Amino acid sequence: MRNRTLAIALAICSSQLGNAQSLGIFFGHSDVGTVLHAGSATYDSAKNAYTLIGSGENMWATADAFQFAWKKISGDVEISADVSFLNSGGNEHKKAVLMLRQSLDSNSVYADVALHGNGLTSLQYRDQKGGTTTEVESNISAPARLRITRVGRYVYISLGQQGSDLHFAAGSVPIPLDGEFYAGIGVCSHDKNATEQATFSNVAIKNVTARTTQPVPYSSLESVAALKLLTGRMTARTFSSIAMDTLRNYPWQVGSPRF
Repeated sequence: MRNRTLAIALAICSSQLGNAQSLGIFFGHSDVGTVLHAGSATYDSAKNAYTLIGSGENMWATADAFQFAWKKISGDVEISADVSFLNSGGNEHKKAVLMLRQSLDSNSVYADVALHGNGLTSLQYRDQKGGTTTEVESNISAPARLRITRVGRYVYISLGQQGSDLHFAAGSVPIPLDGEFYAGIGVCSHDKNATEQATFSNVAIKNVTARTTQPVPYSSLESVAALKLLTGRMTARTFSSIAMDTLRNYPWQVGSPRF
């Protein structure tokens, strides 16, 4: 009896170890919200790539439904990855995301950088539990590499094409993430009856400081736009009111030559 109990315990430990190894840097994965088709997450160590398959009606409004691979973290942090979909079909607003999320509840506070099937890329966020999702769209379409950064109360995104540097690509927003929260990658089919597959390669999650994460604008035009905004000489027709408000309170020094 004792030997049998020991064998069972060893089998459980072995299974848990194998599962942890198969997920690479992530601790776990799960479907968030209500989905008709269970999702999955696998890791190819030879290619340093994760493949997520997920269903879900959307990640929007007051609740989300998607497949999520995650680890817990706290403090100032950034996630970066090369992101692509398996195919160009399906709903044009299927989403592959890098996400910071307070909990695994469907209506949780969160922020993500979302790559849509049609190339649209945006900073999406819900700043209170059960609240409505809002987004700040980037003017950069179909980037190859994405990053989301959280420093203090603020979250912002950076984007880049294959082989190029990442550049600040949307206004920062204040997101209340308390204590430990979830950092990870996700995919949503934007069609409850379908599943979609996305690949995330060269994924990195690390703690950062404001001094080491000062954003670099995508172009000189963006620098001029931000400086005009900060001096009160830019209209809401050019930037959304959200971007105007958050950039005025941007957590980096206004006079920096890199902003």
